Amino acid sequence: MGMKVYRGRRHEGLCLVDVRELGHPWSRLPFCFEGNTSFAWGLEIGSFHLAAAILSDLVGSEMALEHYEELRFKVVAGLSGDRWCLKQTEILAALPNLAAKLKQLGVRC
Repeated sequence: MGMKVYRGRRHEGLCLVDVRELGHPWSRLPFCFEGNTSFAWGLEIGSFHLAAAILSDLVGSEMALEHYEELRFKVVAGLSGDRWCLKQTEILAALPNLAAKLKQLGVRC
């Protein structure tokens, strides 16, 4: 697993999130859910979608479903302002059970 960085910004009423793996260009984080809710951070309803999308990108959708609520409450709810940046290491440090599970599977992170 390559080192990833996620960054969010508000632009013209939208919450945009990009991801970059070390050595690769920035790309838009895909939205995982259908419906009218978009990404958000802090305590807004779209923060659940953001947490799920970040974890789906980082570890796959199966593990994301097990841990996205924890990421939302421990990390995404604390993001504020119009811009933020999260490193993969910060995400996994906030989710020790997920980090341990990845280590058991032999995934370097």
